[in-house]
Amino acid sequence: MKWLRTVASAAALGVVSVGPAAGPAVAKGGIDFKVVAHRTVRAGHAVAIHARGDDDAVTYTKVCIQERTGRHGPWHMLKCGRMGVLTKADVKVTPRHRGVVLAFRAVLLGSDDPHDRHPAELRSSAVRTVRVR
Repeated sequence: MKWLRTVASAAALGVVSVGPAAGPAVAKGGIDFKVVAHRTVRAGHAVAIHARGDDDAVTYTKVCIQERTGRHGPWHMLKCGRMGVLTKADVKVTPRHRGVVLAFRAVLLGSDDPHDRHPAELRSSAVRTVRVR
């Protein structure tokens, strides 16, 4: 009877040790994106933008800050951080024209090669808008 309990205990431990490894792998990462300005800013006043990002799915990441004028149209790169494990980018924008809406977002790019000229887009942040008066 004692050997039956030993075998049952060993089988239970084997199942427990295999159980957590059988679950799906989930990559962790994200973007911390801040636009330091009110929703409205005066022409000639600076808007500070900060972005940080990482992702466990790839070896190297790079975060970029993008801007567009208005609610539609193409995004333009303002600044990109260096390719690394945890990357950051900071930029100040000084709008010169009144009556426009500026939109900003951060994009996280990733690759397994540190010299990749065209890393894949992994995720993007929510869009933050600032009206210039």
